[in-house]
Amino acid sequence: MLGCPNPSSSSDGTYYTITFESNGGTVVADQKVREGNTIIRPTNPTKADVAFGGWYADSELDTVWDFSNGIPTGAMTLYAKWVEARTFHCIDLRNENWYEVESGLLATGTYCLIYAETSASVLETTAVAVASEYDKKIHHQIIDAFGEPEDVDDNGKTIILLLDILDGYDGSGGYVAGFFQASHMLAVESDEHSNEADMLFMDVDPLEAGSEDFYKTLAHEFQHLINFSQTYLVDGKEQDIWINEGLSSAAEYVYRGKVDQDQIDWYNADPYGTIAQGNNFFVWNGYWENEEPNTVLDDYATVNLFFQWLRIHATNGTGIYKEILASDDRDFQAVTSAAAGWIDSSYGDWTALLGSWHLANILCESSGDYGYKGKINVAMDGFTSANNAKAWLSPGEGILSLMPASGRNTPPSGSGSHIVYMGIDIDPTVIDKISPYSGIASFVFNGNSNISGADETGYVANISTKATSNILRSVEVKNPLPNSWRMDVQTQLDGNLTEFSRKLINGRSAFSSIDKKGLRK
Repeated sequence: MLGCPNPSSSSDGTYYTITFESNGGTVVADQKVREGNTIIRPTNPTKADVAFGGWYADSELDTVWDFSNGIPTGAMTLYAKWVEARTFHCIDLRNENWYEVESGLLATGTYCLIYAETSASVLETTAVAVASEYDKKIHHQIIDAFGEPEDVDDNGKTIILLLDILDGYDGSGGYVAGFFQASHMLAVESDEHSNEADMLFMDVDPLEAGSEDFYKTLAHEFQHLINFSQTYLVDGKEQDIWINEGLSSAAEYVYRGKVDQDQIDWYNADPYGTIAQGNNFFVWNGYWENEEPNTVLDDYATVNLFFQWLRIHATNGTGIYKEILASDDRDFQAVTSAAAGWIDSSYGDWTALLGSWHLANILCESSGDYGYKGKINVAMDGFTSANNAKAWLSPGEGILSLMPASGRNTPPSGSGSHIVYMGIDIDPTVIDKISPYSGIASFVFNGNSNISGADETGYVANISTKATSNILRSVEVKNPLPNSWRMDVQTQLDGNLTEFSRKLINGRSAFSSIDKKGLRK
């Protein structure tokens, strides 16, 4: 409650006395605040069996005091609020040690409970806003698009814990904006650190709670929770990671109603040159990611494009996502079955489906399957000189190049059994799938549908020199290298990080020097 001005004066200005009423908690010392300055946030008081819920400007606890912007106009008292306390088990991503997070319940929504780490200084107004956005939009949108989550704690609500995720972020490079950890949905008998709750962990530093990045991350992670509910908790089998991540990228679209331009910019710029070398989502965390962990952003950019391509061409739009997740198959067959039913029957074949998506990125036509119907503008990068260079291609990977001067390409013998070649011509578009392949460009890809399949030899018509710009069509290329960016981690059923996520956290670095990768031979 604001009091009388009651200032004290000195040679260096006027000061106001700020009193802290802890309402039964530990004593907090008064402050003398110079006129025009903000109040310094004191160390949180403590009180048995409850959690500190913030400082308020009135004894009725209606108005949260904003320490960042609030300027006292006179002597005043701030009042402590106490809320329901709960201790959660959480993993320190830097070393995979478990620790306890003391938190308080700051908001109760129709479909969510918003807890905040007591040391994170999250305002109740922020928690209420998060609960409102979740209740009014995210909960309904993501469930409608993907299906129902399992309510393992029988409270009818998803727990959202706001905290400073311990990921080693130091002001630049990647940071974990949020994560879903499946082990918390298992009984404590299966994992001693289980919180036995359907819950999500959301970062508040550097991520700003209530920002667009925060909410799209929340939608992304909620899909992971639903995915686990409808796969492993049903029959003990999890979905292939590329499908799970593809559906979570789709969840961001479902929430926002627009494609992620940052992902498109990353694809078009191809900062490491690894997308041109074939790197994409199908073998998630494969050869290139182990060479340079930051190239996992290639995986996210390409899986985003692939799942947008599915939506754009499916006659049921975003409905194709729910069908993929509802499938009894947990691999590519869930996708080919849905694509055959809602796009074209020929896409029951993985090689045909993958090939059309690759061609969409090469040609980006405004109609038909070889593009995004004008909704997304991309251009695959490629190569321009030398003949029939040998390259190793993991399943799903493909490389584009210009044809040699003859306009024809006859690959040498020795190609892998799943290697597919195409000649490409434009104006009009002609796709030549019979050797010798003719056109102005050549494309070679590994059509193996087994994500664990061996790398195979393919021959690229022109490969020793990377093109200085996109070789078939131009597209505006923006600098996609922010100082900081969101990154995702995957955990195992025991709660520990996957091997690659461990490497990503430990090797996390900014884009201070980009090493353009050479052809993998």
